[in-house]
Amino acid sequence: MPGENRHQSRSNFNGHHMLDDYAIMEQQHKHQPTADHSEPVGNGSLQELYAQLVQKERDLLLAAQLGKALLEKNEELGLQNEKMAEEYSRQLEILEQEKHVLRRKVDNVEGEYESKVSELQSDIADLKRALDEQQNNVKMAERQKSSIITQLTEQNQRLTAQLKEAMKNEEQLTAQLQGLRDQFSLRKSSLQDHVGHLEIMREEIVMLTEKKTELERRLQHLLSEREGLTSNLDESSDRIMGLERQCHEQEVHLRETHRELNELRAANGSLCERLEAITRNLSSPSAPSFHHHSHSLLAEMDLSAASSGHGSASSPNSHPSLTGQDDIEIDDIECDDPQGEHSLVVEEQNQKMRQDIMDACVALRSLCETVRAQRRRASLSLSSMTSSNSGGGQNPSVGSNNSVLTESGDHSLPRLDGKQDTGLLNYLVKDIDHLVRGSAWFQLDFSQCDQCGRSPNDLLQLESELHLTQEAADRLQRNLADKTEESKRRNEEATSFKNQLTLKEVELEATREERDTARRDVRDTHLAKDEIIRRAWEVRDQAVARKNAAEIELARTRIDVLQINSQLLEAIQQKVELSQQLDQWQVDMQQLLDDQMKSKLSKQERLRSMASAGGATQQSAGTTAGSSTSPQQRKTKFLGLFQRS
Repeated sequence: MPGENRHQSRSNFNGHHMLDDYAIMEQQHKHQPTADHSEPVGNGSLQELYAQLVQKERDLLLAAQLGKALLEKNEELGLQNEKMAEEYSRQLEILEQEKHVLRRKVDNVEGEYESKVSELQSDIADLKRALDEQQNNVKMAERQKSSIITQLTEQNQRLTAQLKEAMKNEEQLTAQLQGLRDQFSLRKSSLQDHVGHLEIMREEIVMLTEKKTELERRLQHLLSEREGLTSNLDESSDRIMGLERQCHEQEVHLRETHRELNELRAANGSLCERLEAITRNLSSPSAPSFHHHSHSLLAEMDLSAASSGHGSASSPNSHPSLTGQDDIEIDDIECDDPQGEHSLVVEEQNQKMRQDIMDACVALRSLCETVRAQRRRASLSLSSMTSSNSGGGQNPSVGSNNSVLTESGDHSLPRLDGKQDTGLLNYLVKDIDHLVRGSAWFQLDFSQCDQCGRSPNDLLQLESELHLTQEAADRLQRNLADKTEESKRRNEEATSFKNQLTLKEVELEATREERDTARRDVRDTHLAKDEIIRRAWEVRDQAVARKNAAEIELARTRIDVLQINSQLLEAIQQKVELSQQLDQWQVDMQQLLDDQMKSKLSKQERLRSMASAGGATQQSAGTTAGSSTSPQQRKTKFLGLFQRS
């Protein structure tokens, strides 16, 4: 059926297609004459006839094609009708067959139903008969039951009387048997109790001896460990105390050097202030005082030259043209005074002042050259001494002094040619200040060495030793902490191993008991019931005995744990007391060092105050007052450093 429908739809499509082509050709034929009429009419009737013939041929072709399509369509429709008739007849036959099958099934079902109904009716009749018989049997059974109940009641009453008599006899026999059993159990229990007590006492004695030996061994081990730890602690404490003592001594030496350094700095500051006061007096505009100071500086220059054996002419930066006053050329100074009568007097005063200034400049320059020469020689001797002491190494302080000397020695002064007098005094004052500051640093290092009796290399060595001592103390503390942690870790590991061993022993003992129990059960399978009961009683007695022994062992273990805890608490208390004593010793030592330092500082302060009071002058009164207050402040700072928080 689906194939026929598809064939029918395809034939319908072809027919419709042919009709559409025919309609298109008709339209073209209708339009064709209009196109031919549009041409000029001069072609004649032949052309019209030819066109009509062509049109007729086209119509015939179209008609033939259309007829052919219609014939094919009719054939297809006929084939479709035949196929539809065949299909219809086939379906009718199938439906008839199904109807026949259904009728046969209905007949079979009706027959089965009738047979089942008849069977059920017969079963119902049988059941009714059986029910009647059962009711009759029940009635007979009830009658028999009532008769049996009456008989049993009579028999029960008779048996009850007999039972009462038997119970009375049994009570009498039971009382007699109980008396016999009591006598036998007393005799047997007394013997067994004695034997059991003896066994228990023996086991307890063995257990106590083993426990005692184990506890003695553990106690001996703990005592040896405690002695070792105590000796290690004492050694570490002694080493720490020695290192702390060395550290305190090094700190005391370092503080003394710092204190002496501060004192030297204060003295240097006072000297600098005095030198600045002298330079201010030199730079003041009063001619007489300046002339006086210039003569004093010249006298000092002569003395220094005589003591050193070298004159100012031997210095590398000296100028021979400035040794006398006759070689100095001075230009006249223009005067702006409008009054002509005083011009000569003012000119003479200016000439005299200029001459004095030039004399002072020459003297100061000579003094500077002399100081440079002396410092250069001192620096060379110091560098040679330092190189011989340190094996070729150079001290940083000496290097700094040499750099200061080099800077001051290489500093060149302008030539006094009589044309550069403007700002010359300021230039010389700056040069002198530079020399004074360099000499202050130079004197500081040497005064430090003279006061403390140690060289800068010794001070550096002391500082390095102090640093190494502190590092060694820290290293020992870290090692002590590591050893303590390691001992704790080993104790914990030993405890864990002991616990594991105890658990393994308990598990092994339980496994052995299970094995023995299984073996006994295998052996007892062929025994009699009384023997099995007796064995069970023995097992129960053994379990009770083990339970009692375990309770006793647990109580003893608790007592041992309490004793060990008390010993541990005593050891901890002793350790705390030792640490407190150690702290007290450290506090006492620190207090002793503080007292010694205070007494030493007070003595030095009294000596310094006496020396400063004996050598004080009127010009340095303010400087001495400032220097006397500064050591007091330094003293308080040093005391504050030694105080414990």
